[in-house]
Amino acid sequence: MANILLIKCSKSVLSDKGISPPLGILYLIAYVRAHRPTDIFRMADLRTYPDGQEAIENLCRDFSPDVIGFSALTIEARNMHTMAAWCKQHFPQAVIIVGGPHASSFG
Repeated sequence: MANILLIKCSKSVLSDKGISPPLGILYLIAYVRAHRPTDIFRMADLRTYPDGQEAIENLCRDFSPDVIGFSALTIEARNMHTMAAWCKQHFPQAVIIVGGPHASSFG
């Protein structure tokens, strides 16, 4: 059993434009749940949080994740790096995974 936190990164806070669901993360959760039903998931879509960094800090402290996954577009990469560094500093035992269009393009 693992606590898995998946995060959709954001470039900036709330926008007046429509936000589509983070389908990649949702598909991943559905797949892993089918194969590892004892894992516990939390997901945060930072495009809907006024203060994404604070939201992640609170969620990590409350959930104590074993795995932290980030999904980011290239325009969101700077925020993803900042949050991943914070997570690794405060949760060194957690495995950090990066996915999404940015990682696929530059990985």
